[in-house]
Amino acid sequence: MCKYWRFFGVLTLVLLFIPANSQTSSAAPVTGKTDRDDNPKPQKVEVISIPPISSEKPYGGIVGYFYDWGPWAFTALLVVVGGLQVRTMFGQSQVL
Repeated sequence: MCKYWRFFGVLTLVLLFIPANSQTSSAAPVTGKTDRDDNPKPQKVEVISIPPISSEKPYGGIVGYFYDWGPWAFTALLVVVGGLQVRTMFGQSQVL
């Protein structure tokens, strides 16, 4: 199975550089005109009010603790699992 890895790697790289839509359709001709050409006059935008910004935490107590540190804990768990996978792969390569 290991002898096919290089083939699939090269195949993946080749497929990455092939455009997804290589066929051109002649149904709608491209005129080069954009939406900006239709309305060349700049328009004034007036800001009436600024939305309120709050620095309060949405949750408090233990729920707030998990709300703050949950993504970090999940990321650390993914790193640990990835390390175990690498260790397992190297162990299996020694067996084969």
